[in-house]
Amino acid sequence: MQDNKPELIADSHMGTESMVAHKIKCDGYVIHGSENSTDKDILYFIVDPNPFPSFQDCSVFCRSVKIIENGKEIEENRNVALIQDGIIVKIYKGNEDEANNGLLKTYANHLTKQEFEHPIKNTVERVTILKVVRACRAILTYFTKYKKYRAQIKETLRSNDFGHYIKTLKDIIDISDSSFYELVNNKDMIKSFAFQLGQTLALIKGDELYTKNEIAQEFPELRPMLMREPSTENTFKIIESYKTKLVDCLGFVKSYKVPNTTWNIFFSDTSHPSFDSNFLLCKQLKGVIIDMKPGVEFCQYFPSLDESMLEGTTELIPMHVFEKSNCNLDIWICTDYKNNQFQDNSESTLQQVGIDRKSLLDKLSIDKSFDSVFGLDISSHEIKVIGKRHSLSHKIA
Repeated sequence: MQDNKPELIADSHMGTESMVAHKIKCDGYVIHGSENSTDKDILYFIVDPNPFPSFQDCSVFCRSVKIIENGKEIEENRNVALIQDGIIVKIYKGNEDEANNGLLKTYANHLTKQEFEHPIKNTVERVTILKVVRACRAILTYFTKYKKYRAQIKETLRSNDFGHYIKTLKDIIDISDSSFYELVNNKDMIKSFAFQLGQTLALIKGDELYTKNEIAQEFPELRPMLMREPSTENTFKIIESYKTKLVDCLGFVKSYKVPNTTWNIFFSDTSHPSFDSNFLLCKQLKGVIIDMKPGVEFCQYFPSLDESMLEGTTELIPMHVFEKSNCNLDIWICTDYKNNQFQDNSESTLQQVGIDRKSLLDKLSIDKSFDSVFGLDISSHEIKVIGKRHSLSHKIA
């Protein structure tokens, strides 16, 4: 294992742009991913307090790179991450939580080839809805290539509304239709669809799968696609069936677009037939806010509620407090949370208890209680702490 710090420079053969001094200083790199992968997944890591490179430098450095290994030309899939206290806190491509746990789990698959000690020391809780949002967006984005529905799909993506995502996936995208599957009739894209659908369906239940073999074992129907075997007409029927499984599985998800933002706030409808209290996603959706801007989705607010404080009372209701992009706070209050009514009733509720909205937000801002989750006690007009904010939420203030 090496202790020196390599200086990584974007390869000059990638074009004239990379001839400019796009340098990335890092503390090492690790190989990760499936043990039988046909390409090479490498994450170059930087340890805090060393600075994370600019988006442009990462973009140039992470472009497609061909390398020779054992006499064969293979593709090196690069990524860059910042590590703080043994976990990934920032990453160029993908989700921090997925990359963190995936590296921790698959590092040993390439143990004989590792040059550096494993930089990840701890697992993190997965932000499941973020994975779901990205998977749905990836499918929709790919099918903007289909001219007949391009305008509708692009309109869906621009809506930044998860409900519209699901409706379009359900009503328009049919991968078993020849008009659609002709667009994905190559082994790499088929493998990508199968991997994302299998991985997402498993994570909804709470199972973290990070390799082709793990997904194939959980979903045997997907094995031929994951292993890049020649496709048949049945291939696309299977992929469509898994897309349908995903849409059906998400029936319990209730989402609302926060006005004048690209954010959606998510809850679980416990009365829906698809709701399963054992599912990780069902447990987590208690006011999670995801920024839905395509390609840069991230978790804005992830509350972990102490539900014991809500049991046996109708007087204490959750109050979701989150930062807006201008660093001011905003709130979302559901007055009938227990009966799956999640609309924002903050204005009427604050008027009912005689609390001035601006004064409340100013006080919360001054107290800087950004890591707390609050409840509003209707009878006493008091604000109580009923939980903590997940460490993977992005805090602006």
